[in-house]
Amino acid sequence: MQQTGEQSVSEVQTPYKDENQHYSKYLQRIKEMKEITTARPKEMRTELAGRTMLKELTEMLQFSRQLQIKEHARNIQTGVCEVICIIMGDNPEAIDLAINKSDIVRELMKLLRDDIPLDEIEVIHISALKSFCAFGRPEHRRELYKLGVQNSIIHFMKSDKPNITLFTSEALYKILSGEWFLMGNKCLHPYFDTFEEQGIIQILFEDGLKGSNCEGTIETSAECLSLLYQQRELPDYMKEKVITQLKKGLHSEDKADIQCSSRGLLCLAQNKGNVDMILADNFLSELEEVIKLSQFGSSDFDKLLQEYLNNLKNHFIKPEYSTQNDNDIDLETDSHLKIKQIKKLGKGGFGEVWLIEEINTKQQMAWKKMDYNTEEERKIVDSEVKILRDQYQNCRKSSQSFVHIVKPLGFLINEKGDKAFLVMEYCPGGDLNSYIKDMISKGTEIAVEKFWEIIGQLISAIFQLHSHGIIHGDLKPSNVLLTNDFRIKLADFGSARELQEGK
Repeated sequence: MQQTGEQSVSEVQTPYKDENQHYSKYLQRIKEMKEITTARPKEMRTELAGRTMLKELTEMLQFSRQLQIKEHARNIQTGVCEVICIIMGDNPEAIDLAINKSDIVRELMKLLRDDIPLDEIEVIHISALKSFCAFGRPEHRRELYKLGVQNSIIHFMKSDKPNITLFTSEALYKILSGEWFLMGNKCLHPYFDTFEEQGIIQILFEDGLKGSNCEGTIETSAECLSLLYQQRELPDYMKEKVITQLKKGLHSEDKADIQCSSRGLLCLAQNKGNVDMILADNFLSELEEVIKLSQFGSSDFDKLLQEYLNNLKNHFIKPEYSTQNDNDIDLETDSHLKIKQIKKLGKGGFGEVWLIEEINTKQQMAWKKMDYNTEEERKIVDSEVKILRDQYQNCRKSSQSFVHIVKPLGFLINEKGDKAFLVMEYCPGGDLNSYIKDMISKGTEIAVEKFWEIIGQLISAIFQLHSHGIIHGDLKPSNVLLTNDFRIKLADFGSARELQEGK
């Protein structure tokens, strides 16, 4: 016999003709869901969600719109939001399931956009959708953006309830920061045009930064604007307010605020039009004092915070360059970064690979130049960047041995937005295809020991990928790179894809 706690929605929906009986049955089911999920670890919460709960919760929200008594509808809606918060809390696996295998996100968006008036919204209602933004991975946040989550919540920035505006701005920040994590701070934010056209930027400034009486909302709104204006010059009417608020955030007692403020200032510092305002009032001395007084621990968070603050400081102590020859490429408008292309290393189906040098540090790297103009091109490039970054990080964390994946160093987009540049470590040994051709041209054979060494490294490299659920999709000698000490590194993840269970 099935336990009460595991009833499905089909069992709940018995043919009652009385609306109140349906309502009571749903309330009881919500109570059971909260008890079941609260007592389970997140793995079990994910399993329960995938089994029936997401479907049930979706149908409950749809049912609530049919209720004649508003109080009954609101009780159902609030209960569903409470269950969602429990299931999704610190649970990216459940979030992945909810976004890709159910309609619950769309139903929550409809709830916030159409069903609950501004003066009746409560924190729990926004918390349900915010949990997807807060606990989802960067790729989940990108999907939330594509679904239009920002449009379903932005009007709550006009609420007179401080917690409502705070939770709304925090959800927006998470959506925006997803792209920051995926693409770094060396490119224009890809959501800027959309947020500007939809009036979200103006609302963040007028209702969030200028009009809010909640300090947290003011701070988070400034942080959102700093990400959106990354590598762009802030308009004159908002420049002083945004930068002043971010500088104020560096003195917060909350380390998370310091981290976000330093990140925001670094984003804005990529454009010289913002630099004078940032450096005003002896900012570098102020920043030195912040770094000096900060109590950095040994946690990953503290290490990251220290890195952000030092990166911000180092950005302003780099020397300026007064000359630039025709071979130098300045990808970033008004940025300090200067790159020189040295020679072409190869060409593939999705772009050209060049040896490059950063003029200041003389560091040699490689970058892959790719078209980034159409939606299809952006999709291909973004997928390659994401897979390369994810797999390198996964292999580095899970293995003490050599990582057989070329190390990603950054991702840039030119000012026009039609070219993308994936920056990677440079492997001086060339590629395996060139090595084989060189041996043939010299009339020599690969020693047996060297042959088996290559085979062994290839097997190890493929195992590293497959153990993390990735198929390279285009494994050939020209995509096998060699370091100075003849270690193998796999490159070109343009055709890579995730393994699917059962295939």
